[in-house]
Amino acid sequence: MSSQGTATATKTLALDSTQLYLTAIDSSDSTLSFPPIPSSFPPSKLIPNTRFLVDSFRHSTTTTFSAAYFLSHFHSDHYSGLSPSWSKGIIFCSHLTSLLLIQTLKIPPHFVFPLPLNDPVVVDGCEVILIDANHCPGAVQFLFKVPTKNGSFERLLGVPLRQRRKCLKDLFHDEKLGHFEYAKEITVEADDACLTSEATFTQINSFLEDALQFSCEGIMVKALDTDAGYLPSKRSDTWLKVKRDYVEGLSDSLDLVPIGAWHGNGRKARWYSPFLMACYNPDTEDFQSVCRVMSGFSDSFYKEMKEFFSGDRILAKKPAYYQTAEVPDMWLFPELIWEIRGADFTVSPVHQAAIGLVHPSRGISIRFPRFIRPVTDRNPEECSTAADVAEMFHSQTRKMDVTAQQ
Repeated sequence: MSSQGTATATKTLALDSTQLYLTAIDSSDSTLSFPPIPSSFPPSKLIPNTRFLVDSFRHSTTTTFSAAYFLSHFHSDHYSGLSPSWSKGIIFCSHLTSLLLIQTLKIPPHFVFPLPLNDPVVVDGCEVILIDANHCPGAVQFLFKVPTKNGSFERLLGVPLRQRRKCLKDLFHDEKLGHFEYAKEITVEADDACLTSEATFTQINSFLEDALQFSCEGIMVKALDTDAGYLPSKRSDTWLKVKRDYVEGLSDSLDLVPIGAWHGNGRKARWYSPFLMACYNPDTEDFQSVCRVMSGFSDSFYKEMKEFFSGDRILAKKPAYYQTAEVPDMWLFPELIWEIRGADFTVSPVHQAAIGLVHPSRGISIRFPRFIRPVTDRNPEECSTAADVAEMFHSQTRKMDVTAQQ
């Protein structure tokens, strides 16, 4: 735990990262200057109009560009560059992430400063709020209330998307390929937004197909001008997902058995989420994992499953007939079958469905799986088989060269 302690207060906490850093390095110098941040620095790692650097430790291993570093979560691709010798600045993060940094990476505690969840904290004059990212233990999103160039603040939640998009590009400027790129987009103006327009339909369908070919989950369709404000954590008819499995005839489904589960995070903390799903191999009489699924469930279904999977339906240890490299929080007795639909199939080093049928040492997994419905007219051993999974892998539209997978 940090020597400063977890930041909890009834009023807004104000922090000066430079003073915290000077204390950490035990310097009596009252001033500290930093070199200009080079133009080659990834723009996506730098918060505009500040010196805040987010998940950018490997870019600061030789030079100290800032006293204020932010770590969103404890995954190696985000904390790459950190080591026990870290002394380049103060690392702001969640309390749980701070413990992982200190206990696992052996970061000196005086360089780690945990911030509270959901309470505003002012760092170097900029208000910062941490919210649960519902990604992994301790993961957060940082909300920075960054002043504009004239020093004022502007609330944009109710502003139409077209204007919000312009503000974003005015703030971040041009793309730098390989470093900072905007999401691909097309704009359909009101005059062309007609269901009978063949040209518009072709344009949108082509955009969706391109997204799927680049292994994206799908596209978002958003209103630009009318009812086009941003509603955080709410569903809206002016902001819709279009995914491969939403389009009729675009994908098939599998009937899979839940064999494991994790305790949920964030809003789903009261329930099990995700679930580990498996097919059945009748030749070996094993259940082989295919994917985790956490999409498509209603709150009432989550509650029903929390009550259903209890007592003897929670297994004391992993059965020998469960084949997977996953390690869920609990193993479940194989009793239910659910229809699961996804975008496409991919080779997996973790899931072992159809192992040896497509790749000699890897199994097959579903990308972007989603729960469709319970299947109540069959026994678990009558679910989709390993051979079914292999056949669907070979028949999918987006082909994969499995020889390139080591």
